[in-house]
Amino acid sequence: MKKTYTKTWLSIEDVKRTNQELGHTHFHPETMKYFQTKIETDILYDRYYIESETKKYGAKNTRVWLINKVADDGSISHLHRPLAPLIPREFDSTYAAMSYLEFLMNPQSKRERLGGIYGLPSSSPQI
Repeated sequence: MKKTYTKTWLSIEDVKRTNQELGHTHFHPETMKYFQTKIETDILYDRYYIESETKKYGAKNTRVWLINKVADDGSISHLHRPLAPLIPREFDSTYAAMSYLEFLMNPQSKRERLGGIYGLPSSSPQI
């Protein structure tokens, strides 16, 4: 059953405060320092925001961008890969993450982008 959300988050500060009141550590200074987390955007589409963090791949540190979803209670979850639900979807820039979120949220945008990718008409033919 698909979860229905009702709360509209107005700012990242509101999310941080609520998350900390729950006793969660997502925005705790030590957690953010450990992952070198940066909040890249304010709230998008009422419950999403983009953050970046440093991941270690072998001997190399790499910055990745993640889309996070805020539940009604203030808990945070990463947007995951469609076929690998336990692996967060990672992007190489704020712009790439925002573009993907727009793609998911805006049906007209989906049609236009798929048209460009697959050579399909971006709108229905006029009769």
